[in-house]
Amino acid sequence: MIYPDTNPDEWSERYHINKSSVPCDRCGKTLIPEIPFAYEDWRGLRSKPHPCGKIYDLVVAVSVDKQSRERWTDLYNSLQAEEPKP
Repeated sequence: MIYPDTNPDEWSERYHINKSSVPCDRCGKTLIPEIPFAYEDWRGLRSKPHPCGKIYDLVVAVSVDKQSRERWTDLYNSLQAEEPKP
């Protein structure tokens, strides 16, 4: 579900979504995550569609499910612990 009337800055702040823009891998156009959306247990921002097609659109999403967040946090922390320290 897309929420075009929702302020993307407020949505980003509410769900702690990184709003960094990136260039399209195909054409180099700057893609800005600015369309709020919700899908099942995910909240995110996506870029406006452009001629390169959906596969090149920018999508940034975070889980709002506490159990999923905890699993990913545990995985991230275990991977950080395995990295050699300089």
